[in-house]
Amino acid sequence: MTKEISEKIYYRDIRPIDLYIKKIDKEVLKTAEFFNFKTLVCDGDIERDTALPAITIFKYKYNPEKDFKGPLIKISIDNFERLSDYVKNHPNKVQGIIIDFNDFRGNQINYQALNFKLSFFEKHGIPLIFGSGANSASQIVPPATLKAAIKYLTPIKDPDNSKIYKKFYNNLMGILTQGKYFETH
Repeated sequence: MTKEISEKIYYRDIRPIDLYIKKIDKEVLKTAEFFNFKTLVCDGDIERDTALPAITIFKYKYNPEKDFKGPLIKISIDNFERLSDYVKNHPNKVQGIIIDFNDFRGNQINYQALNFKLSFFEKHGIPLIFGSGANSASQIVPPATLKAAIKYLTPIKDPDNSKIYKKFYNNLMGILTQGKYFETH
């Protein structure tokens, strides 16, 4: 009974999660453990050591910046102008739009234009989700900062209690574990 309850809690609440890491090595894992991350999703190299923390790691089977196959689409400078069209014409239901802190730090995306696009995503029930975009341990962003960025950039002031975010997080584990778009490491 205890195991069943803990599994239900785990599958219902998988936060804190970093949805976009470019490289996972020993130092990144140590930092992620320090910040109490439970789940990491990456599109780059994975260097794992059995002596390091048991954090669940998923890897994209596609490039989320270029190959628009999966349910999570990454905003990049290359696709930003056409992103709404990609979402409208996507063969799959887009579940979330990811932006990473490398773009956020570098101010590479026009945030007035992003705010304009956010109303389109919100109207279609697609949340904006932040990832660290980390290439190294020093670029890992704490979960509280990821949440603060969502609150700052979206009209949703309390993502944890918003229907759109609850629905997204409740469906996310199913998306990650179905094996269609992500592989487990």
